[in-house]
Amino acid sequence: MVSFALNYYATGGNPFYFKLTNLVIHMLNGLGLYFLTRFLFEFYRRQIQLDLTESQVQWISLAVAAAWLLHPLGLTSVLYVVQRMTSLSAGFTIWALALFVWARGRMIEGRGGMIAVLVSLLLFFPLAVLSKENGALLPAFMLIFEMTIFRFTGNRNERIFLGVFYGVSVVLPALLLGGYTLLHPEWITGSYGGRDFSLAERLMTEARALWFYIKLILLPRISDMGLYHDDFPLSSGLLQPLSTLWAVLGLAALFLAAIALCQRAPLIALGVLFFLVGHVMESSVLALEIMHEHRNYLPMYGLLLPFIYYLLYPSKFQDTLRWRSLAAVGIVALFSVNTYARSTQWANPVDFGQSEAIHHPLSTRANFEAATIFSTVTFNDAKLQAQFQALARYYFQRALATSTNDTGGAFGLIFLDAQEGKPLDRRNFDELTRRLRYSVFVPTNGDRLLNLVRCQMNGGCNLSREDFDTLFTAALNNPTIGNSNKAMVFNAQNYYLNNIIHDTAGTIAAMHKAIEVEPSEIEYRFNLIRYLMALHRYPEAKQQLLQVRSMDKLSTYKADINIRLAQIAALGY
Repeated sequence: MVSFALNYYATGGNPFYFKLTNLVIHMLNGLGLYFLTRFLFEFYRRQIQLDLTESQVQWISLAVAAAWLLHPLGLTSVLYVVQRMTSLSAGFTIWALALFVWARGRMIEGRGGMIAVLVSLLLFFPLAVLSKENGALLPAFMLIFEMTIFRFTGNRNERIFLGVFYGVSVVLPALLLGGYTLLHPEWITGSYGGRDFSLAERLMTEARALWFYIKLILLPRISDMGLYHDDFPLSSGLLQPLSTLWAVLGLAALFLAAIALCQRAPLIALGVLFFLVGHVMESSVLALEIMHEHRNYLPMYGLLLPFIYYLLYPSKFQDTLRWRSLAAVGIVALFSVNTYARSTQWANPVDFGQSEAIHHPLSTRANFEAATIFSTVTFNDAKLQAQFQALARYYFQRALATSTNDTGGAFGLIFLDAQEGKPLDRRNFDELTRRLRYSVFVPTNGDRLLNLVRCQMNGGCNLSREDFDTLFTAALNNPTIGNSNKAMVFNAQNYYLNNIIHDTAGTIAAMHKAIEVEPSEIEYRFNLIRYLMALHRYPEAKQQLLQVRSMDKLSTYKADINIRLAQIAALGY
């Protein structure tokens, strides 16, 4: 958030500079991976692979960094601006690991390094975690390097230091987290209330997702990639689909093979374990969405490292080295071409929306995104405008058909009918009502209801009061709606009652309901305060302001509160 604030301070909201900053971060991360790989191979050359030359170490390190930098899976973390959280967290992790590997090599060779090991954790760990929660995996990554490459080598004092280091940074947190989860499993299971999959379904599906990621890393195809992967089918059982069982068994075999290869093929063991640990947080028990490409931003280094190394492996099979080197160059070139092609699609919103929907025809979100883009582009040419409107309708209908739960397609078709001056299609309205009432309720429903109210307010939509009452009632009676989502619905309702029905009492009642179900959200209280002051009901407004002052622990609203209290005091209240 600090980096976003600096971007905004320097260049305003111009997206070019936000993306340029992301690109610079990505390049610095690539530089960090070059040094990490080089420090690793320099130690590897001195201690394990004695016939590696310094020149070979440099070229292999450069090739690994280039493959990672130019891989198309890195694109979303650069061009999808909010995923700076991923690239920043990965960056701090990368530079921490580079310092750690350098320091451990020095320790083993009797040149000191314990202070640098501590610095690598104490300096970079908080920065990584404050960028994204994935930064908490840094000590686990260090332990993987230790298990596979350094093997707890050192003198007696250094081994004691390492025992304490990993005990405090890895073992103790793991035990505390495991114990807390056993005593309070609801912190995980409770978050699945807003998802259309269970914990078991997510775990089984993620086994297949990880193999899909491996395929994208080693053999990337643009048609398989996308910002949205909500079309990835869920696993409802080990045999549904059958590939679930093979995926689970395959992952278990992969993990056991990596453990077995720690001595014989440490780089392969390192790479596989690095990849798996990199997915421990986002691809396991937490109730996140099933799949996103940016989750591979750092973990893919684990697979690219041994892949590129053995392509360029100079010590054996000399007769194939030239062909293997050409293959490595070709692979990096292939990564580059795919990344370039994807970036050109992302450069134009229409191309982006349509390509995502073409590559993922069963993705509700991709179809909805394409429809939204086509419905918002305007032309002076009536024929071209009609073509875009037809495409928008086509993709909204596909969004509606690809999911039995999502409301976006139904909302979109209602908005589109209003935009084209058509009467409300009752079939779409009835389907929207059904989904608001019975499907898993998501936060976007509250936003879409508010947008529908605005559409009505601006004269674009033609819904009756009974229609709005039906939608609000359906949403509020949904058994899966949580308090924060319920407050959003009440917020949309009070906006409707105030701006369209002009029902003062109803507006205030809806505002109070939003506060009642979400009392910690100060903005809902400010909505009520502004409304009460507009109605000259100053004692009530003052009471709410004093309540907000007691809640505003960080003084975020202090200036606004004081101004309004002064205004009320000046009026004698």
